[in-house]
Amino acid sequence: MMLKSQEITAIRNATVIKPLALGVVDTLESVNEENIDSKSILAGVLMRLKQILLDSGVEKLPCNPGDAYDPRWHVAVDWLKSGDAQSQSKNANSTGIIEQVIRDGYSVDGVLMRKAEVKVFKSS
Repeated sequence: MMLKSQEITAIRNATVIKPLALGVVDTLESVNEENIDSKSILAGVLMRLKQILLDSGVEKLPCNPGDAYDPRWHVAVDWLKSGDAQSQSKNANSTGIIEQVIRDGYSVDGVLMRKAEVKVFKSS
């Protein structure tokens, strides 16, 4: 049975968008009633968003400095020369090694949503 576009939209709204929006609204409303600084507000909203995404099956891709660059899962936003003075990584002489993760990547149910954005070492 193939779902119609309207049914797919309704399912997506009910399972992801509404809980996401309502979760953020609930967090902001509770914060509004208390005297809390802006950093705490941001941390609370971010924590709530991450939990909603996790509950919806969204997972952060494993990606850390020192990992091998893989174009299937990573987008290189910058290529650094091995041994570059700008680099402070212990892997500074390793071509194809991630030096820094700029933005995390995510998948849902094993399907890539967004590649991780990284800085990668290249040979001089």
